[in-house]
Amino acid sequence: MTPNLHTELVVNRVSDWVEHKYTAGQREHGGELWRKPVLEHLVEEAVDQSIYLVVLVDQVREATARLYQFLADPSDPGASLLVQEAYNILQHGNPEGESSPELNPSEVRLIK
Repeated sequence: MTPNLHTELVVNRVSDWVEHKYTAGQREHGGELWRKPVLEHLVEEAVDQSIYLVVLVDQVREATARLYQFLADPSDPGASLLVQEAYNILQHGNPEGESSPELNPSEVRLIK
């Protein structure tokens, strides 16, 4: 991968996310965002992002700890479970792999 290719990938992904989110938001909230008060919503969204960031950092750390444990002794009989749990944490947010009923399918598309 080159710096230019990476830049292109990032720009394209962010552009797709913005277009999807903006279009869905316009539909959901009646359009004309530029004519609506947004400060209160912006603060709420910023707080949400902070919470998501803390949770994501914790999930990555938890998954990484399981992968390190696996790498320390891959021949251990329970080693494959550690990898499965790490995958489940990153995909579902929990080691059991239980999907959250609140998950919006359109959000899943955004993270692929």
